[in-house]
Amino acid sequence: LALKFLIKILICVSIFVLLALSVSAEDKITVVLDPGHGGNDPGTTVGTRYESEYINELAPLLKEYLEETGKFEVIVTRGNDEYLKYLPRALMAYNADADILIGLHFNSADTPYKSGVEVIASVLDEWYPEKLSRAITASISKKCGLADGGVIRRADTGDSRGVYYWNEKLQWDIPAASGGRRSDYYGMVSWGTKLGFPAIIVEHAY
Repeated sequence: LALKFLIKILICVSIFVLLALSVSAEDKITVVLDPGHGGNDPGTTVGTRYESEYINELAPLLKEYLEETGKFEVIVTRGNDEYLKYLPRALMAYNADADILIGLHFNSADTPYKSGVEVIASVLDEWYPEKLSRAITASISKKCGLADGGVIRRADTGDSRGVYYWNEKLQWDIPAASGGRRSDYYGMVSWGTKLGFPAIIVEHAY
């Protein structure tokens, strides 16, 4: 238990330091933390342990560390082990005029003993905080001894009608006939681009 707690502390400190470097002393940045899953959606399960258990422990620690710097206004999308759909989570960030939404997750794999940290970010360059995303994976990897899985940017492959694209005028995903650019596959990342703010997902470990 002590080791698990120490790892979570290191994770929190890593993200807080990296975010702190991105703002000047007189600025304040609004961060929305989105603990993934919850309620009837526990996420990955291994034996009797659920992904949502680790997320529920991580979120308040990270909120506390960010706020203690005095540089951040931090909003958490859910405080209890409740399930929320994507849109209500994203609207909290939109209504708060958030600078960034950070989805908190832990990963899973079919391969035993897989280790690593990844950040999932937008395929649209204007909503892709590349420097921050890569710094998060590098810092967590170094401090926690995990493999650095880098940044994942995955486009939506659409449905039977074909690949979906981004339409700036409509601010939505529509079929390929639109002639627009590629749209994001991952839910919270996609909602961020729809509503006009960067959203990333941190897959802290396996």
